[in-house]
Amino acid sequence: NSLLFLWDSLSMQKKSIFSLSRLAFFTNCGKRAILVYMKLWASVKNSIRRAFYLLRKRRLGLSFPLYCKARGVTANDYQGAIAQSRAGYPLQIVHTPKGEYPHNVYVYNVTLNRVLGYLDKTLAKQLIKLFGKGFVRDGYIENITGGQKRGYPYYGCNLRILESQELLRNCKDFSHLKE
Repeated sequence: NSLLFLWDSLSMQKKSIFSLSRLAFFTNCGKRAILVYMKLWASVKNSIRRAFYLLRKRRLGLSFPLYCKARGVTANDYQGAIAQSRAGYPLQIVHTPKGEYPHNVYVYNVTLNRVLGYLDKTLAKQLIKLFGKGFVRDGYIENITGGQKRGYPYYGCNLRILESQELLRNCKDFSHLKE
């Protein structure tokens, strides 16, 4: 409740800042005053956005980098993609809801241009709450587990998920993901 009150009071400040900027413009105080008020509001807005993000992150109990396993690795020829992957390959963690799976978060190998699996439903829900729907985050393959050479019937993949989103920052359409 106190956070909502803070947000409401800041939105009121926003209105008053714009009113002051209009007043400064009409009273010939100059464009400089308008720019100062606009920069001040942008700074306040970014600080509040960051505070809410840190609060959500703490409430969800997440700390980065996250270490987890890729799930569903035995389906859709993911085994071939994992067998070709190596530790250190860059990944993209991409939220792509599909039909009855609204919490579907793919693990996408950037080097091979292939999907390796998906994230656990619980972790996917937490990441969606933190970053929002349609998020994209960077990651790396920590190591490849199992496989025929090690006496296991299937390969597995351990992941390191980062907070950043640098690799595909400008990409909005992920229809190119090959399953």
